[in-house]
Amino acid sequence: MKTFRITNTYVLITLSFFAQNFSQSFSQAPSDYTHKLTPQTFSACGNYIIDKHKELGINGSWTQEFEEAFTQAHNSPDFISADALKQKGLAQKYLDAMAIEYAKLKKNSYIVVFFPITFYKTHWADKRALQQLAQNGKIVYSKDVTLKAKGPLNALTQLYVFENWLDLPKHIWERTRKRFGTIGPDKKIHVLLWECASHRKMRDCKLRIRWSCWNKHESIHINDEHEETVLIANMLFHQKSIDAMNTLSYDEFAKLRHFTLVYNSWLKRNKYDPELFALDSFIEDQSVRRFLHYGHKDLEQQEFSQNDRQKNVIKLKSINNRKQTLPTTIDNIIFNPENYFYCRGVKIIGLPLAENPKTTE
Repeated sequence: MKTFRITNTYVLITLSFFAQNFSQSFSQAPSDYTHKLTPQTFSACGNYIIDKHKELGINGSWTQEFEEAFTQAHNSPDFISADALKQKGLAQKYLDAMAIEYAKLKKNSYIVVFFPITFYKTHWADKRALQQLAQNGKIVYSKDVTLKAKGPLNALTQLYVFENWLDLPKHIWERTRKRFGTIGPDKKIHVLLWECASHRKMRDCKLRIRWSCWNKHESIHINDEHEETVLIANMLFHQKSIDAMNTLSYDEFAKLRHFTLVYNSWLKRNKYDPELFALDSFIEDQSVRRFLHYGHKDLEQQEFSQNDRQKNVIKLKSINNRKQTLPTTIDNIIFNPENYFYCRGVKIIGLPLAENPKTTE
């Protein structure tokens, strides 16, 4: 028995030694190799985006601008943080794009949202919460987001996208008031991309932060599932999506969410990458959903039908064959963040419906 314990300890020490050395050698690997795996640092996502676009054959203006700006800011073979890239002059829109990519690739990443109501009575709450987050994980990226008009209301419907109470407007208004206070002046929320080793550790940390604040559940939101991480990152790390939330009324945004349901279900059922598709925001017919796609020529001459929740037949129709009428190239529409916004994780082409209902004609 004693011999076994000694041998077992020796094996554990040996494995620990090799694991430590592997970890050190991996962390020191040059960025041009590491980004081909799941990025271990924020800056590796820049190379990942560039390589992905090259592999897909995308050579639009945004891709070129991003590569030039990122190369200029990241003029070192070492891994550097988002704050360091920002200090070197990399624009917010490029940092946001990298944060979204990081959130997609890292399965143990979460979005942390501090609501304005948190700091009305306890201004120290943010410092204590940040300490808790730093001790229990890694803060990868942070930014402030300003919500205007019905922005807080629309944001809440996406932050809690899988909650049953979303179908009850009374509950949405009540929860918005508790988290944002009175509707009126601009509201600023603090958003973090946070990495945590385990789901249990994340939940324990969230509970400790909430109990340290006077308003408990209304103080902070941390999502539970990785699918939610991607949805929220698309919404809060993308300026056009923030603009859409701030521009559309609650009813218009609710209609848009309903408009995307059948289309989103069709994408998931066929296991299509939603990043290669974009839904047209022009409602030509309530029973038709028009979309653009990249790299799926087999979809151009076909029309698909699917029932919605009320058993109505909805037609899904590609408009790639009408590219001559589009204001720019298809790949520039689908992959340039300036030309779309997100709703429930779906890319919507064009400006908000309230401003320009006929965006692609």
